[in-house]
Amino acid sequence: MPVDPSLLLGLERPARYLGQEPGARPNRRPDARGRLLSVALAFPDVYEIAHSHLGHKILYHMLNSTPGFTAERVYAPWTDYEERLRSSGSPLRSLESGAPLASFDMVGFSLQYELAATNILNMLELAGLPPSAADRPEGAPLIAAGGPGASNPEPLAQFFDLFFLGDAEASFLADLEIVKAWRAERAPRRELWARLAGRPGVYVPSLFRPVAPGQALLEPLGPTARVVRAVAPSLRGAPFPVCQITPFIKPVHDRVVVEIGRGCSRGCRLCQAGYIYRPVRERSADEALRLTDLNLAATGQDGAAFLSLSAGDHTEIDRLVKGFMDRHAPGSVALSLPSLRVRSLSGTLAEQIKRVRKTGFTLAPEAGTDRLRAVINKDLTEDDVFVAAETAFRLGWRTLKLYFMVGLPTETDEDLAAIGRLARRLKNLGRAKLNLGVAHFTPKAHTPFQWHPGSETAAVERRLAAVRQGARVPGLTVKYNDPGASFVEALLSRGDRRLGPLLLEVRRRGGRFEAWNDFFSLDRWLDSLKALHLDPQELLRARGPDETLPWDHLHCGPTKAFLLKELGRAQAAEPTPDCRWAGCQGCGACHDGAAVELAAGPEPKTALEVGQEKGTEGTAAGVGVGARVEAAAEARVEAGAEAGAGAGAGAGAGAEAGEGLAAERLPADAQDARADLEASPAKALRAEPRPEPAGEAARPVAAKAPPGNELEAAYRGEPFAGLTGGSPSGLTAERPAAATAAETVEKFDATAKTDSRPNSAAGPTPRPQPGPASWQPGRPGQPSQPGQPAQAGRPPAKPARGGRGRVPAVVQAPLEFRYLARFAKEGALALLGHLELVEVFKRSFRRAGLQLAMSQGFHPQPKLSFLTALPLGVPSLDERLLFSLSRPLDAARLAALMELPEGLTIMAAKLLPPNSPKPRAQAGLWRVQTADPVFLGPPLHPTAHLRYTDSKAGPKDFALADFVLNAEAVDPRQARLTVRIGETGTPKPLAAARLLWGLDPEHPASLLKLATILDRDPLG
Repeated sequence: MPVDPSLLLGLERPARYLGQEPGARPNRRPDARGRLLSVALAFPDVYEIAHSHLGHKILYHMLNSTPGFTAERVYAPWTDYEERLRSSGSPLRSLESGAPLASFDMVGFSLQYELAATNILNMLELAGLPPSAADRPEGAPLIAAGGPGASNPEPLAQFFDLFFLGDAEASFLADLEIVKAWRAERAPRRELWARLAGRPGVYVPSLFRPVAPGQALLEPLGPTARVVRAVAPSLRGAPFPVCQITPFIKPVHDRVVVEIGRGCSRGCRLCQAGYIYRPVRERSADEALRLTDLNLAATGQDGAAFLSLSAGDHTEIDRLVKGFMDRHAPGSVALSLPSLRVRSLSGTLAEQIKRVRKTGFTLAPEAGTDRLRAVINKDLTEDDVFVAAETAFRLGWRTLKLYFMVGLPTETDEDLAAIGRLARRLKNLGRAKLNLGVAHFTPKAHTPFQWHPGSETAAVERRLAAVRQGARVPGLTVKYNDPGASFVEALLSRGDRRLGPLLLEVRRRGGRFEAWNDFFSLDRWLDSLKALHLDPQELLRARGPDETLPWDHLHCGPTKAFLLKELGRAQAAEPTPDCRWAGCQGCGACHDGAAVELAAGPEPKTALEVGQEKGTEGTAAGVGVGARVEAAAEARVEAGAEAGAGAGAGAGAGAEAGEGLAAERLPADAQDARADLEASPAKALRAEPRPEPAGEAARPVAAKAPPGNELEAAYRGEPFAGLTGGSPSGLTAERPAAATAAETVEKFDATAKTDSRPNSAAGPTPRPQPGPASWQPGRPGQPSQPGQPAQAGRPPAKPARGGRGRVPAVVQAPLEFRYLARFAKEGALALLGHLELVEVFKRSFRRAGLQLAMSQGFHPQPKLSFLTALPLGVPSLDERLLFSLSRPLDAARLAALMELPEGLTIMAAKLLPPNSPKPRAQAGLWRVQTADPVFLGPPLHPTAHLRYTDSKAGPKDFALADFVLNAEAVDPRQARLTVRIGETGTPKPLAAARLLWGLDPEHPASLLKLATILDRDPLG
C-alpha cells in the first residue's frame, strides 16, 4: 500500500489516498538509453475534483504509454490528512507508489482556478520544497504548470520553473525529451533554460524580469521576447486513453469522458476558453464512439459524456448521440452533453438522451436583456430561452436551472431587474423546480474585456442583492458566488508578479482551500494586502488600450488588435459571426498548421463548405451562448460541499450534464482560468492508443452476452426444492473453514436437480463450545425470529386492462437470476466506505460483461445489495452480496470473471431458486485484538449498557445482554464476540468489547469480522 494505513484510519474519506484504482498503471519501461523521467501530476484540489479533470487523465496515459516516461498522481490532501502528515512528519506522497513528491524529476500542476493558488504553495510546503523557484537547489524537481490558468501566470511566476501554454500533444513529449537528456547530464538549470527558450508553448519566467522593482512591465533576458502557445493541428487520430482510471470514490463527475471537439468560435466576449482554445477541431463520430466503447468496457462505468466547448455544434452530433444510444441504452448507460446550446437542441436529440435517464435541464441566458446579450455577443433572445424551456417541459424535464452573470460591461439596474422578471416568467411555464445560479463577471486575459476593471466586494454585493430581491418567488432558489471570492479572483486573474508575495502572505496566515466557502476568508486577503502596502483599487483598475498588460508577452490565441476590435464592437452592441459559417474573421488564432477542421464527411471539410450544406450561407445562424462545463463553478454557485466540490472548488468539470441537458454554457468569467475540467483542451494531452483488445474485450459492455441458454431454460422451469429448508437451529459463531474459490463456488446444475441440503464445499461448521473464559447470556442463543421476509421472486404478471370486447394482454415481467455471493474485504480496501464498495462491485460486473438487472421507475438502479454494512476501516473475512443478473451465469465462473481490486476476493457464489426468501443477516462474529494482554478471563460487565452518540443517528443506548450472544477470551490479547443485528440498530463490536472487559473507551484495539450469520445460508 502506498500510504501507511495508520495515517488514514479515522479520516473523513480515507479512500482519497489509497491509489490502486483500476487503470492506474504507471510505466516502468525506460527508453533505449535506459533513462526514465518521473513526473508527478499534481492537482491543487481534493481527489473528487481532481479526478474529474479530463486533461489530467489524458496526460497521465500519454506519459505512461511512452517508454522513458512515468507519471504518478498527487492531489491536495484534505485538512484532516494534512494534519496527520504534519504531526507525523510524513511528506506528501504520490498515489501510485507512495513516493515523496520531492523525489520526482518534475512536478506538474494543473492551473484551473485562481483561488487554488494557496493549495499549490501548501502542497510544496508539505513536500518539503521551498515555494520560490530561486530558493530550490539544483537537485530539486522542476516545478511546472499548464492549463488555462497559465494564460496569465505572472502572479505565480516566482514559484514555477516552467509554464506550458496551449495544446500539449503538439510538442510536450519533445519538450520532456530535452528535460530528460538534461537530467541525465546533471547540467545546471540555466543550461536547460537555454535549450527550452523559444520552443512553442514553453515559458520560462526566469528569462523575463520586471523593468524596475515593483513594476508589472517585463523585459526579456534573452533573444525571445514573446512566447507563442503550442497548438495541435488536428484531433483526428490524436492519442486518447482507452482505459481511463476508474475511481474508488465518487468524483464530482463520475463517468467516462470523451472529447469530441476542441475550441469554439462563437465569439462570446467574456469567455476566455472561447479565445485561447481556438481554432475549432472536431473528432469524427466513428472515432469518438470507438473510444467511448473501449473506455466503457475497460472501466465498467454506467455513464459517458461527450465534451466540447459547444457540443451541440459538432457537425455529426446527431449521429454521435444516436450511435451511442443504440449501443449502450440497452445496458442502461447514460449520456451527458454538458455543453449543449439552446439553438442546437432538437426534439430528436433530447429524445435520444432521455432514453436512459434525465434529471435537470440547464439554460444560461447570461444576461437579463437582449441588449446586454448583444454586448457580450450572445446571439440568444428571450424568445429562444422560452422555446427551449417549453421543449424541456414537453419532453418531461421537471427541474430547470438558469445561469446568469452580473457585473457585465455596460450593465444597468434595468438589466439586473430583468433577470428576476425572466426567471419569474419561466417559473410560470410549468410546475418545474427552478434553480437560479448567479456568478459575478471577472475580466480575463486574452479576451475583449481584458481592459475592463475588476469589481470590489461592495459592488459585487449590491448587484447580487438586486437579483435576489427580484427573484423572490416560491419554488425558485437563488444561489450565488461569495462576493469576496469574486473580488480575489479578479485580483489574481489580472495580476502581475507583485502578487507573488501576496500569495505567500495569505498562505503564511493559514490560507488554503480558498475556493471553498468553509475556508475562504476575505479578511485574510485584505489584511495581507494591507501588510504588503498593495492597493486593491490600483490592481483592479481599468487598463488603457495602449497600455502594456502583464500577459502581453504571451500569445495564447487571438491577436491584441483583434481583441481591441471586438471591444469596440461590444461597446456598439454589434455582433461578430462565427468563422465556421461566415468565413475568417481575422482573429489570428490559426497558426503552425492549425485551422478549423470539422468532422462532417469522410474527410475534413472547411467551415464554409459545412455552412453551405447547412444552408447558412455565411450567416451567423445558431451563434449563441458557449459551453460551461465545470463542476467547481456549479459547486460554488450552489454554495455546497456536496460531492466534495465545496464553494467553487476550482477545477470542476462542468455544469453537470448528468443532471440534464446543459442547453447553455455558463459564462466563462468565473471559470475561464479553470476552463473545462472535462474538455480542458489546453490540457488535453493525448496518450498513444494502446493496442485494442481483441474479441470480447473490444466490444461495448452491453454487447457482451454471457453464456447459458441451457441455464436460462432450467431457471424458467420448476422451482428448486433445494434451498428452502427451515432456519438453522442456532447461530454459527465461527468462520466457515477456509477454502479456495474452486472448492467453494457451486456450479449451477442446468438440470435443476433437487437438493434439500444447502451447498457448502467447506462442509458444516462446528458450533463453538463455551470454554472457561466464555460468557453466554441467560437467554436463547438465537435471536428472536424476524418477521416473515418478503418474497424475492417476481409475482405473476397481471393481465393488462383492456377495453370492452378486447382480450387483455398478459405482460411478462423481465426474468431475473438472483445470486448470493460470499467475499472477503481485506488490506487497504478495508478503508473503502459502504457506498464506495457498492460502486466498485457495480463497475466490476460491467467490466466482466455481466448485466445486472435494473429496478423500475424514474431513475433505474442495478439490483445489488449487501446484507450488512461494515464499519469504515474494518476488514472482514465473510461479507455477503445479493445481486440479480438479466442473463444466467454459471456461478463457478463468477470469481474468475470479476476483476476485483486486490483486497476483495469472491470465495463462493450460488444461484438462488425462484421465489425463495431473501437471506437475512442475523448476527456477526467479531475478533477484537490488542497489543497488550487485557482479556484475562470472562467478561466483567455482561449486563452493562453501551451508550454513545452516533454522528448520524444521535444518542444510542444498548443493553449488551440483548445483543451479545456470545463473548469469550480466546487468549489474553484476543477476544471473540457474536453480536446480534438489531432491527433499529446494532452496538459497535469494538466499543462493546471494551465495555465488557472494563477497558478504557479509547484503548487501542483492532477489529476483524470473522463471519456473517444468516437466518438461512445457501452457501453453508
